[in-house]
Amino acid sequence: MSDIIQKGRLAWRLINDPRVPSWVKVGIPLLVLLYFFSPIDFIPDILLGLGQLDDLGVVLLGLSLIARFSPQPVVEEHRQAMGMDARPDTSRPTRPAGDGSTYWNAPPRGTSGEPTRSIEGEYRVLGSEDN
Repeated sequence: MSDIIQKGRLAWRLINDPRVPSWVKVGIPLLVLLYFFSPIDFIPDILLGLGQLDDLGVVLLGLSLIARFSPQPVVEEHRQAMGMDARPDTSRPTRPAGDGSTYWNAPPRGTSGEPTRSIEGEYRVLGSEDN
């Protein structure tokens, strides 16, 4: 239960932070509210207990999505300020280069300003006898 409260506090802090994109602040809570008040449910609300369980799951999913789609340095700053453990985001793949950049970063720039690209693999030279 305390984990749910901490996620709620973190989401509230992120919603009030100007560094978080507006679509995260407005879009995710709006989608959660639309589902919450929608007459269409995965489990009908007529079934007491079970009917409210899917609504709670969607609210928890919304809280997690706010933290996931917010800039990670901002999320870590708020986690540290709240006394939560600062854990790295391991859900995003990293490049095998080991330079600390994530898959989502832009490729590094070369000396000419163009992105550098590399292809790893084996090759063989075809001579006139191989044609």
